[in-house]
Parts: sequence; C-alpha cells; structure tokens
Amino acid sequence: MESQNISNMDNTYALHVGSVGVLVVLRLKDSNNERYVILIEQPQICAHGASFLELPAANLEERTGDIIGEDMEEIEDATGLRIRREDTINMTEMALEHSLRNEHLPPAIQPSPTTPDEYVSVLLWDKDLEWSDFENLVQRFGSNRAENEPTTVRVHHFEALWGEGSKNARMLSAWALYEGLNRSGRIEQRLHELRTGQTSRRPRKDRVC
Repeated sequence: MESQNISNMDNTYALHVGSVGVLVVLRLKDSNNERYVILIEQPQICAHGASFLELPAANLEERTGDIIGEDMEEIEDATGLRIRREDTINMTEMALEHSLRNEHLPPAIQPSPTTPDEYVSVLLWDKDLEWSDFENLVQRFGSNRAENEPTTVRVHHFEALWGEGSKNARMLSAWALYEGLNRSGRIEQRLHELRTGQTSRRPRKDRVC
C-alpha cells in the first residue's frame, strides 16, 4: 500500500472521546519516598465474576473537561479525596511531547493499531500526606465489599503496582509512564509547577480528543 493511501486512511475513522485512567499516588512525608496507590477492585463478567484490581477509570466531561465517572465518585466517598483535572498531569501526553506521531490521532495509548477509535490517556494525581493522615484515610476504606456493592476502593504499595499490572494493560502502562517520567525528573518539575501555580502562565494541552 502506498504511503499516500496510508495517509488518507488517517481520516477514515471517526474518533470517539477517549477514556482516561487515573493513577492516584499518595506519598508519605518524612519517609524514604514511600508511595501508595489507590486502585479499584470489581468483578469482571468476562472472567466469570472474578474480581480484579484496576486503575481508576474516568471520562472528561465534554463541555468543562472535568474528570467524571463512577470510580471518581467511589474514591471521593471512601476517602474524601476529590480529584480535579487542574491538579492532574497527563503522563501520556508528557511522554509524547517530543516523539514523532500521527497528528490525526490523539496523544493517547491505543490498545491496538487495528482499533484506532479506542484510546486512553493516563493522568497522574499526586498528593503528599502525613503518616497520621494516611492511617486515618486507610481506616476509612479497604474493608470487605458489602454484598450489594460491586466496587471496592483499595490501597496498595506502589512497588506492587507492576506486579498487579501484569494482568492489566492499563495499570502496566501507568506504571511504565510514571517510572520513566519520574526518573527523568519531569514529574517532579510539573508537580512543582502545579503547586506553585506556574502552570497558569501557559495553556493546558492535556486533552484526550
């Protein structure tokens, strides 16, 4: 197939608004970089009801861009933590800032090149906590799921994320993006900008569509 025909195919698909996965990282102050993540446990029909840990999923509200979804509501109800879009970092877009990519496609992860209308962006929400506050937060959730509750909010050590992610492509992608961007120092730089208000001086580009 000629390159011209390939280029023309870029516009063949009508891209739908993509979903987002949110990596919620809790970092303990005065510790040796001890980190925890908040995950969602819920049964999967395709796995005969077996429960799996998953990265919290959400969508961006089309008009306002706010992060919405059942997982976000579950986390806020269980922990009191409210995840706002302006406090997040789009790790997928950050990783692709200097890469060569097809401009007709969004800066997001595609599970397969054969399904170009399916894609997901991975956002990072990072919060520093005192140990006492973290203990109080953990006590508020993580108990056994009630009989009529299909979803449970769980907290896991960050170092266990890659192991759990070996069964979940979205979690594994989040772990890989975080590790790569964190080693390069770009996450710390962006977090500093967020917390000092420096990001307000430049337009946000962390869209998924």
